[in-house]
Amino acid sequence: MEPYNLIENLVKEELTSVLNKYPGICHCEQCQADILALALNHIPPQYVTGTRGLELTRDMVAAKYHEQITKAVSTAINQVLQNPRETCKKLNPTTTP
Repeated sequence: MEPYNLIENLVKEELTSVLNKYPGICHCEQCQADILALALNHIPPQYVTGTRGLELTRDMVAAKYHEQITKAVSTAINQVLQNPRETCKKLNPTTTP
């Protein structure tokens, strides 16, 4: 098994869980990718290899980084809301293709 970053999956789960709490945020793939990238840049990666490593450390990593993940996702959502891509039609409704 290739090295796997547990943090990336945990951040994706957090993003999915809180996205609907921000009614103004765009749910398109690009905006979600921007939020994910911004959040991941503020949390150290936690790599594992093999299924056993994943099983043994997932819960421990989730507990250790829960607050940091929550804060990073919230901050990233607010950054995207305040500085959306010019091509985002929801956050820039006057944008034309």
